[in-house]
Amino acid sequence: TNPKSKRRILVRMHYLSKRLQVSSDLKNALEVFLDKKSGFPLQLIEHILSEVDPDRQSEEAEEIRKLLTHGSYSLQRYAVKEADRIDKPGLSRGLSPNFVHSMDAYHMRTSNTELSESIEQLSFWPVHDAFGTHACDVPEMVRVVKEKFLEMYQGRDLRYWLDHMVGESPGVEIDFDEDPLKTNDGPYEGINLKDSEDGEPGLKSICSERGLPTSGLKAELLHRLKEDDAEQEGTTVDELYPPTMLRTLWDQSNTTLDIHEVADAGYLIS
Repeated sequence: TNPKSKRRILVRMHYLSKRLQVSSDLKNALEVFLDKKSGFPLQLIEHILSEVDPDRQSEEAEEIRKLLTHGSYSLQRYAVKEADRIDKPGLSRGLSPNFVHSMDAYHMRTSNTELSESIEQLSFWPVHDAFGTHACDVPEMVRVVKEKFLEMYQGRDLRYWLDHMVGESPGVEIDFDEDPLKTNDGPYEGINLKDSEDGEPGLKSICSERGLPTSGLKAELLHRLKEDDAEQEGTTVDELYPPTMLRTLWDQSNTTLDIHEVADAGYLIS
């Protein structure tokens, strides 16, 4: 069995143990293997299955039992609600590389189109952001690749592309001058709504201790606590917990982000 398939079984068992009655010892032992990201506790999984489904009435448990006997298996499950299927951390990690890949692809396409017109019987070898051709055509390829790179970014910084993407996305309204990239939750960053199993107070408990309402969504409780802090300090929420703004990041970078300024250098940048 391959490591990825084993990992999926462990994750599935973890979800199963949270929904059904599993002793804390077995649940903790399973979480150890989840944290280690290595090893496959076959006996532990079989023990948990026998505890949560001794009469073999659970279809989910039976499916896992059958898969344990397979030499190779893949277990993919999706949440019923589409919103619950979104991997927000993964989405955040993928934004920057996907943006760069899309720009590389556009540069590759425009270069290929130009070379097809300037070279008869062009032999072109494209791989992501790498360009190749026969030795006799290399000088022309270098000229076109640099020229198209310069044209692509001349007069356009990162802000241009951000505004362009918003303009091409129906229903999306973002003002990068006024809308924050990330809110600042201060000391409440990472705190859950309810108390943790270790006894750490959650947002509801913190609000209750301060005499604040405990109803509402997590964002509402966070704002309620930050408003209370700001009132105690005699200031505003934005002054006490300033959000991260795009213009702030630009000021910190000490650059105009105008890529075309270096596009005619000896090295190609992508």
